[in-house]
Amino acid sequence: MRNVRGAYMNFEHDRAADWDFLSKWQPNVIRYMGGGSWADPNSFDVNRVRRIHETCPDATILLRCWEVDDNNFKAHDAMVADPRGTAEHQVDWWAKVFDRAGAVGVPRALLMAGLNNETGPEKDSALYPYSEYALQ
Repeated sequence: MRNVRGAYMNFEHDRAADWDFLSKWQPNVIRYMGGGSWADPNSFDVNRVRRIHETCPDATILLRCWEVDDNNFKAHDAMVADPRGTAEHQVDWWAKVFDRAGAVGVPRALLMAGLNNETGPEKDSALYPYSEYALQ
């Protein structure tokens, strides 16, 4: 029976024991917090995503980048100031990361990425149009 629980990794989890644990566990989902710059999707390490995929080839990999989806609420403030522009930027940013991950052998069907992380109710007026633009 396949493990239905998920694992969390970030860019610091790179010990041999971390990889050995994942290899033995084979979780269904792995949430990976990678480093990267809002200005440059090429800064996100797709080779680490490839290694996660090679270690757990059937796992869905949920990608996250702190500077893109939070950054001390800068992403949230950008969403409030320009819901459409922020959504378009984030969707485009992740599309470029997904293209690069595909180029190193990670199937697109196994990748997911979210938008802004943990927005609060005070941002709801922007959250709905932002999400609508992102889903178009």
